[in-house]
Amino acid sequence: IERNSPLRVFASMFHFSYIYSHKIHGCTDYIIEVNPRHAMFYKKMLGFQDFGELKTCTRVNAPVLLLRLESEYIGEQSKKFGGLFDLHGDEKTSYPYFFPQDDAIGITDRLRMVNAIVPTRVISITN
Repeated sequence: IERNSPLRVFASMFHFSYIYSHKIHGCTDYIIEVNPRHAMFYKKMLGFQDFGELKTCTRVNAPVLLLRLESEYIGEQSKKFGGLFDLHGDEKTSYPYFFPQDDAIGITDRLRMVNAIVPTRVISITN
């Protein structure tokens, strides 16, 4: 198994979701609900920040935190670190495992073509 394989898969999936949500649909923020035990992972690996108080999720009767991450920050970090992989120096986030910038542009272009053929709808939550 390749070194850092799970992190590369996680980073690729998250980068793909960023391209699709932000570049294709113009979404500005990620808001996620996580168990407090997992919050530090998202904060350290991607830069999420607290977005509300600790609550109880009634669906699973467990504590949850809302975390928020601005799409603009993801874009900045992916441009700075994307594609560096294991040559990232001391960077401790998942951004070095994002796609290199040229690949991200190609993925964006292909997604735009597909979206023009089969339009999709994104649900937006506003205050």
